[in-house]
Amino acid sequence: MYQYGDGGKADMLAMLHQIQPRIKDHMLKDIVTQTADKVSSLAPEVCSKLISSAKNRKLYERDHSIIERLAKAKAKSKQLVNTEQKKDTSRRKEQSL
Repeated sequence: MYQYGDGGKADMLAMLHQIQPRIKDHMLKDIVTQTADKVSSLAPEVCSKLISSAKNRKLYERDHSIIERLAKAKAKSKQLVNTEQKKDTSRRKEQSL
């Protein structure tokens, strides 16, 4: 919905109707048809709020996902550095004996 809603209700409906014939999967085609039917029954102001809400949610999820992946990568990197430091310490002890 947020992908096709930049131009408002009319543009979104036009895009949904444009992609409908190209969809091969029957379930996805039904979803697009139902979405178009529901959007067409909404007032333009309500539709704009719905599009904005969907877009904000997707942006939040994307940003949250990026932050989460960066935190995991940072933790893994730190773990690898600690492991290497322990190996170096063990090698030095062995060499000094």
